[in-house]
Amino acid sequence: MKKIQDILISTRTMAVLLLIYAFSMAYATFLENDYGTPTAKALIYEAKWFELIMVLLILNFVGNIARYRLWRREKWPVLVFHLAFILIFTGGAITRYISFEGQMVIREGETSNEIVTDKHFFKIKIEEKGDALDYRDVPYLMSPLHKNFNATYDFHGKEIKVKTLDYVQRKKDSLIADPNGAEYLHLVSTAETGRQNIYIKPGETKSINGTLVTFNRAIDGAVEFKKENGQILIKTPVNANYMTMATQATGTTVKDQFQPLALRSLYTINELKLVVPEGLRKGKLLAFEGDRKRDQNVPDVMTIEIDGPKTKQLVDLSVERGNPNAYKQITLDGLNIMVGFGPKIYNTPFAIKLDDFVMETYPGSSSPSAYESHVKIIDQG
Repeated sequence: MKKIQDILISTRTMAVLLLIYAFSMAYATFLENDYGTPTAKALIYEAKWFELIMVLLILNFVGNIARYRLWRREKWPVLVFHLAFILIFTGGAITRYISFEGQMVIREGETSNEIVTDKHFFKIKIEEKGDALDYRDVPYLMSPLHKNFNATYDFHGKEIKVKTLDYVQRKKDSLIADPNGAEYLHLVSTAETGRQNIYIKPGETKSINGTLVTFNRAIDGAVEFKKENGQILIKTPVNANYMTMATQATGTTVKDQFQPLALRSLYTINELKLVVPEGLRKGKLLAFEGDRKRDQNVPDVMTIEIDGPKTKQLVDLSVERGNPNAYKQITLDGLNIMVGFGPKIYNTPFAIKLDDFVMETYPGSSSPSAYESHVKIIDQG
């Protein structure tokens, strides 16, 4: 026992552990740069082996304080060095296991007590004939190098299994023409994410900038496209406008009424801007990863396999940072299953009101130089 203690608690062991710790931190920096923060957290910062290194370092520091009697006055500088590392690692453990990170988005004049987490959770709800069960949200650090999520759910004796098959960051699609391929409706979205090509198959639903868009599928509140008698029709959930780009001619759509789609026209539907540049096309989709900077706001896509009592189904989930309401609903073996992967909302025991938001600019320019927020904390207790 004493021999093991001498090996674990020694200056040599401490030096080796600190070298491994420093090398791991350096490697995590490159991982984060190439694959994003979730990858660095999953493989290093929140990995069990990395936590074990920190535990061994804490034990080493505490043991060396006792072994070398570092509390004596002449050794106080060395004692401070040891105590500093102990406090740093202990603070990291508190942050890791007790706290959470997130954002509270507040518009000027509004009040909020909701924090949207930075961490993402797998969420699922299963329903059959009016009987619905909500299951615990499972946190998971998803990345191209860490995508081995597996879970099993029991719905009144029926076993539902979920596993991850693929994860693509900033997923973008390209359609390769193929007369034997599936039929797609090609949409172009212009918004904060820039120009984005979206391809929708019949019966499919996609969330575009927070708005549901469907093709040959009826959903209340969604922008619906429908193929009828060889013609493409559009129905919008609100009265909307469109402009034909070639002629600059304008037109309107009437809420909840199907009408012929104007190709190569910019439709403005609330905050959503859409263009259908061409009719239906047949082909095969080729997925690729968008540019890290130019496409940073393009959602990631996680492909999962849901295995029901009799059959299984592949589902693509849109993963949008800051959007806790990104779900997809499917029907499998008579069960209505709603699944999603993204942040969740925590409610604070207090609220914050943004009274005023001030943006300062450089002299003679409209470029911002500083921001200032005047807030009020409202105790709800």
